[in-house]
Amino acid sequence: MSYTATTKEAYQLFHEGALAFAEMEHNGICVDIPYLDKAITQAEADIHQLTEELRQDQEVWPIWRRIFGVETKLGSKQQLGRVVFGEMGYKRNELAKKKKDRGHRGEHSEAAFVDVDLPFVRKYFEIEKLKKAKSTYLEGLRREAVDGFVHPFFNLHIVRTLRSSGSLPNFQNLPTRNAKIGKIIRTAIIPRGPDRQLVEVDFKGIEVSMAAIITGDKNLMKYVTDPKTDMHRDTACQLFFLTPDQVLKKGTRDVAKSYFVFAEFYGDYWKSCAAKLWDQINRRKLRVGPDEVNGEFIKKHLKKKGITGLGNGSDEFKPEKGTYEAHVKEIEEDFWGNRFAGYSEWKKKWWNDYQRTGEFRTPTGFLIKDIVYSRNQVTNNPIQGGAFHCDLLTIILAQKEIKKRKMDAYLVNQIHDSLIADVHQSVVPEYIQMIKHIVDVELPKTWPWISVPMIVEVEASPPGRSWFEKKEVKL
Repeated sequence: MSYTATTKEAYQLFHEGALAFAEMEHNGICVDIPYLDKAITQAEADIHQLTEELRQDQEVWPIWRRIFGVETKLGSKQQLGRVVFGEMGYKRNELAKKKKDRGHRGEHSEAAFVDVDLPFVRKYFEIEKLKKAKSTYLEGLRREAVDGFVHPFFNLHIVRTLRSSGSLPNFQNLPTRNAKIGKIIRTAIIPRGPDRQLVEVDFKGIEVSMAAIITGDKNLMKYVTDPKTDMHRDTACQLFFLTPDQVLKKGTRDVAKSYFVFAEFYGDYWKSCAAKLWDQINRRKLRVGPDEVNGEFIKKHLKKKGITGLGNGSDEFKPEKGTYEAHVKEIEEDFWGNRFAGYSEWKKKWWNDYQRTGEFRTPTGFLIKDIVYSRNQVTNNPIQGGAFHCDLLTIILAQKEIKKRKMDAYLVNQIHDSLIADVHQSVVPEYIQMIKHIVDVELPKTWPWISVPMIVEVEASPPGRSWFEKKEVKL
């Protein structure tokens, strides 16, 4: 990586950030060793039991044994694919096919089997998740624990976007999508004592706010400053032919947010987005609101609007009229041509300037040069890096303020755009107000270019309880 701090403030950010991270590493994170030992033992027992159940299966296992004989390897996804897709005639998920075409080795991932309704396959991938949780996370935590604490490394010199990274263990890579595995791992993380709480402060939508600041897009600026607006809801209305009251927050809105809005912001395009959206429509059985249980299925709703299928799925042909691909392509054209035209123009200019000069700057004062970047990397770097730097400066100022006040609180972890502290229950309100003051007052004082409010959300575990048990704290 080649970057230069072009201002005194930028140099101080990384210099003091490295010191703050070192102190956070020294503080360490408390782990429940007896729980870890039990969880590892239980995971081993569950893996063994489920594996035996696979070997007793009368539908898939006999075919597998017949095909491969003594070469049978129960851990081989390639063999499983041969049995399920080749011998049994099930269809591979279309999205996984696309990943295979792009060299992502997705043809044997869990996503490839998502349309296969077989208990054997579901148990197979449950075993895979348990193996990952046991070896990488549970045993990883146990291996790194010293006197009931782990002291992970937090790095400032590895990631190209000038964000942080972690190792030994990497808390930034803990699983979140699988609720069962997430519970198993997060239950192992506890505060230092029965009268202490784990308090997590998360910057809400900070990368979108940073994009609004950097690009100057008027509509994006309105979305991040006007609480009455919601770009994810508006996009869901377009994607699924809904009215605002028909959009479900944990359904169509979340899918629109993850698989179209953020995907487009980070450089994806209509055909890929359409495939992922269609996959979510099928997998999650999305419904039309406001009735979350009995509402009409989105797939049936789309059929009434003239959309009966995804489309041809090939980059070689234009999308056929009446397909979901054609619909998403029209929305993408409106997304960049009308709604976020300012953002679109900024991306073009930013990329052209990089091609001409071979360098670009972050809003926090870093010059990046002498690196070959793709278009997406060039446009995403200052946004992602700038967003993390807000979190980093908050950590630096919080460390100083904790020492100044002699507050009974320890900063112990940083994950993406969040900060986790181990705080005595008597000072939790003071700690939260301190962080709020830093975010609301000190950040814009240091960087006057912060022209939109930075919003944080706070969650805290009950006294003495695990990170998994955290609940929202109303501010």
